[in-house]
Amino acid sequence: MIDLASALHAYLTQAHDETWPVLTRLGPEDLETEIYSGEEAGWKVRDVLAHLADAERGLLGQIRRMVAGGQTVPNDFDLNRWNRSAVRKRAGRTPEELLDELQQAHEEVLAFLSTLQEKDFDHVGRHASGEMLSTEGYFRRMADHRREHVSDISRALGGSARRRTP
Repeated sequence: MIDLASALHAYLTQAHDETWPVLTRLGPEDLETEIYSGEEAGWKVRDVLAHLADAERGLLGQIRRMVAGGQTVPNDFDLNRWNRSAVRKRAGRTPEELLDELQQAHEEVLAFLSTLQEKDFDHVGRHASGEMLSTEGYFRRMADHRREHVSDISRALGGSARRRTP
């Protein structure tokens, strides 16, 4: 029987393997394509890449605090404000730097997952969206979150990203 940590490792790895080729093929024109329009400002592919780089590290922080018995996010946490701020803070980073940050976060997630014991999966905490998630739910949300955004990127680019120019 496969244990939960191994199943989650496979789930996260599969999500990474599915999304990474799309993200690493983004060309300069792709990065300027608007994906989401909002009241304040739209998000371009570049912004979504910055958001993903922040989100995986942020979710890992929530999981770590939850497993340690702490509060995942403050009660007055504003996810939209956080996301806007995280994207703004990364505005000057190159796509390569954002991809490196995302790759490092992915590796940190897998490394942390490998340290968990069976009892660590019994925790439940409030996700930044307000939803209550188990440890398993947090890891699955992380993978699904990336899949959803990369799917939106692919859709906005007509199904395939253009090749990066060196």
